[in-house]
Amino acid sequence: MNTIPHAHKRKSFIQKSFLCLLSSLILLSGCATKTVSTPEQKIKIGVVGPLTGDAASYGENNQAGVQLALQEYSGNNKFDLVFEDDHCDGKTASSVYQKLIGVDKVDLIIGPVCSAAAAVGLPLAVQANVPVIITGASASGLSSLGDNIFRIYPSDGLQGKFVANTFFQKMQKKNVAVIYLQDDWGQAIEKVFSEEYTKLGGNIVVKESMLSSEQDARGILTKVKNSTAEFIYLPASITNGLAVLKQMQELNIDLPVIGGDFFASEDFFTNPIAEGIMVSSGNIQNPDEFQQKIKEKTGLENVNILAPLGYDAMNLALQTFDAVGNDKEAIKNYLKNVSFERSVSTEKIEFDQNGDLKDAAFVINDIQNKQLIPRK
Repeated sequence: MNTIPHAHKRKSFIQKSFLCLLSSLILLSGCATKTVSTPEQKIKIGVVGPLTGDAASYGENNQAGVQLALQEYSGNNKFDLVFEDDHCDGKTASSVYQKLIGVDKVDLIIGPVCSAAAAVGLPLAVQANVPVIITGASASGLSSLGDNIFRIYPSDGLQGKFVANTFFQKMQKKNVAVIYLQDDWGQAIEKVFSEEYTKLGGNIVVKESMLSSEQDARGILTKVKNSTAEFIYLPASITNGLAVLKQMQELNIDLPVIGGDFFASEDFFTNPIAEGIMVSSGNIQNPDEFQQKIKEKTGLENVNILAPLGYDAMNLALQTFDAVGNDKEAIKNYLKNVSFERSVSTEKIEFDQNGDLKDAAFVINDIQNKQLIPRK
């Protein structure tokens, strides 16, 4: 009577054992297949700058510098670049940064170029703890928004003081008219300049702002003409600058003019009306051989200072990823202590406690024969 039950038990045990073995083989086979077929995840780098509008040449140069650096890197297949046009304005920058962070899930961002875009985009990067290497946005205070923000272009907090000291002490100009761009960059550099200039003993006899696309400055210039101004400080957009210079001629205003970073673009200084104007900017190196290489490798025709800045930012990013991988905390710690000596734009890149360059230098160029010539 016990024979059948025992046989049944043995049969059931064998069936269960076989099913367990079969399940294990399927599981192991599935795991093995998954491991082999999954490609290595690439590191994503967002590249932000204006690719349309008044400042497009800066964004294009930033992009070309980044592309050249990646072309020269032996492991370039490990990286994906995501290019975005922030239009140099805050509204677009908000959408761009949300996409890069939330959708593309980039590991690092290179840019922005414009302070107006940076003021809106960078807080989103800080909130998400995404490391950023700023290439052009120079408004003072941007790098101190978070410990993940690093800037390889000199801050306007220093540039405004540089211009004020140059004109008051070296050129002995005591009265100035200030016409500045009404955005984060223009307002920041005007504030620093005005504070330093008046502290030195200078007088600001006219102070007016212009929107980036504004072209009618006749009302402002009439005030300047009727004032005691000895020179005009014009940290404004290219559109503003060309309009002001044209209308100065129409109103027979013959005063020295010094502009800011925007005027270091070929779109400005190759215009005949800009002849004789002074331009203040970060002292960024842009060697002839580098410019030639950029033109040959990327097809870019007009090379400005954002090309070497984009190139250096990308090479710094590549060195960082090689050293510590894509862990965000490790990236931040590495950049805080980095000493990058393969730089084209400057002798060496090192950051202070705020993420700004330790050694920042500025230069005043004269526009002569459609070229920027350093003032001696």
